[in-house]
Amino acid sequence: MMELTDIVKSWDDFTSIKNATKYLRSKGTRRSIVKYLKIINNIPYITWETLITNIKWISHSDITLLSKGMKEFKREIIISPNAIPNQCHKVAALDKKLNPTWKRCVGFAMSDDTCGCGCEWHYHSFCIDDFGNIVEPTPIIRSRYVGVVCI
Repeated sequence: MMELTDIVKSWDDFTSIKNATKYLRSKGTRRSIVKYLKIINNIPYITWETLITNIKWISHSDITLLSKGMKEFKREIIISPNAIPNQCHKVAALDKKLNPTWKRCVGFAMSDDTCGCGCEWHYHSFCIDDFGNIVEPTPIIRSRYVGVVCI
């Protein structure tokens, strides 16, 4: 596990991390930092820098869920009939509401920059349908999905 002091020292090296530092401090929690470290240790292919640039988008309850452990979903991927670009969280919630037996998941997805997020890994929501398929809530199929089932 990365040492907390090493991470704090590295914050000065990244503009986005400086902003994230302000955000974490505004939440006032060393506990949040520890949860982020657990997320990084659970998914070795997500770096601290990638995670911290996504910090403002991740809800506190999702941080708690994600820090408990994530898995990679390797299933067939279908596009939601409600798909909207850059609205994965809203559309996944809508898909779950319209299909109560589906499972909503939060985590990270890997894609090229066609989604406009500026990074390969980004915070993402998606669903698992009754047949075990990943239901992508945007028009862009990602190459990898990791996360947790929340509902």
